[in-house]
Amino acid sequence: MKYLIYISLILVFVSCDLFTSRDSEDPAGLRSNFNSPTTPEILFENLASSFNDKVIENYTANFTDSMYLAKNFRFIPAADAAGEFPQLADWSLPDEKQYFTQLVSKVAANQKLGLKLFFNEKTVYVDSAVYIYRYEISTNSDDENIPSFCSGTSQFTINVDRRNFWVISKWQDISDNKNRSWSYLKGKLY
Repeated sequence: MKYLIYISLILVFVSCDLFTSRDSEDPAGLRSNFNSPTTPEILFENLASSFNDKVIENYTANFTDSMYLAKNFRFIPAADAAGEFPQLADWSLPDEKQYFTQLVSKVAANQKLGLKLFFNEKTVYVDSAVYIYRYEISTNSDDENIPSFCSGTSQFTINVDRRNFWVISKWQDISDNKNRSWSYLKGKLY
C-alpha cells in the first residue's frame, strides 16, 4: 500500500511539471525602452521612446514629481499657440498627462507616434541644466483636426531629484514659424 502511494505521488510530480520553470509572459499593454534617467541623455532618450511607443506612464515619468523634487512642472507655450489656446497658460503635469492620453487615443493601435529630437546646445548649472532641442513630430492620426506634422524648438530645464534621476521641471516651446508647434498640438488635444 505504501509503495502504491509513493508511486502515485512520484507520477503526479513528474507529470504536472510542478518544479519546472515556465516562460515569462509579456505584460499586458504597450512596452517602452524606459531606462533609469541617470544622465540627461537617457532622460531625452526616454522622452522620445515613450512618446513614440505611446506609453503614458513612461512619458509622464520624464517630468518632475513633487514626491522627489520640490518643484512643480512648468510649461511655457509657443507664442503662436498661447493666444489661441488660453488653457496652455497654467499648464501642469496633470494637463500634460491628459493631452498625451488624448493624443495616444487618436492614433491607431498599430501606428506609432513619431518624435525626433535634434540636440542644439546645453548649459549646465550647479543644480540644473538647460538643454535645447529642435523637434519634429509625426502624429500618424486620421483625425483631420490634429496636425500631422509639428516642428519647433524646445528648451528644457532639467534637475536631479532625490532618486538621482534627471527630470524635466520646465519646458519652453518655441515655434519655428514654418509648421504647427508642439504647443499647438497640446492645445488642440486638451
